[in-house]
Amino acid sequence: GKGTGVLSIAILATMAGFVENFHWIRVDAALAFFVMVSVWSSVEAYVTGRSGFFILSGVFGAGAFLAKGLIGPVLILVPVLALFISGKMTRGRIVNSSRDIKAIGLGIAAFFAIVLFWVSQLKIHTDPTTWHEWFHVNQLGRLTGKAAHKGHIHSHDPIYYLKTIILYTLPWMPFVFAWIIKTTRSLSSLRDKDKSSALFLLIWGVGSYVVLSIPATKRDIYLVPALPVYAMIVTAYVKGNLPKWSS
Repeated sequence: GKGTGVLSIAILATMAGFVENFHWIRVDAALAFFVMVSVWSSVEAYVTGRSGFFILSGVFGAGAFLAKGLIGPVLILVPVLALFISGKMTRGRIVNSSRDIKAIGLGIAAFFAIVLFWVSQLKIHTDPTTWHEWFHVNQLGRLTGKAAHKGHIHSHDPIYYLKTIILYTLPWMPFVFAWIIKTTRSLSSLRDKDKSSALFLLIWGVGSYVVLSIPATKRDIYLVPALPVYAMIVTAYVKGNLPKWSS
């Protein structure tokens, strides 16, 4: 509903991580935009049955890659998988119609067409030094930790992003962890509709933390595209205590 959406926006806009990072002109703002609009497109396709939005999700996913590389589609893949898993586990909508499959295929094709065209043009029209810097250093090197000269190497710090979540979600941080604990305990007793929403947010929130923790390179700003899910988690926790007129 619109009430939930407006409240989530208000909470996101007042999170410390959002305020800190979005007053700068950085590619991370573009990354966050493309990640969120790609996720929204998949949700729109899944929930309303308008399969064409799966194609848009692939196009916007390519935009996320162009903004900052591999981290973009990875941060999209987590909530999209969460959407399908939560639906399947709660006997929700199953994506199995020929129309759905065709749209998903076209979305994936659009993603790779845009990405491969851009990468091929970069490879063809730039010198070997630039290609090495973009691909071997900034993509593979940051993932494996071989780009140590770039800094931000935290190979043996699995709770790095836990600290970031605590700082970036202030002043709403207590509600994030309260919702996760409460939902984990009560998940089995929820109705299918509520369970589906809870699983979606839980897998998205925890999954984003896990995938960001895998690479050797870790930076607080990498969590920015995932902040909307933590805003929605806070909304899910506090909405039940708000007056009826707010919804």
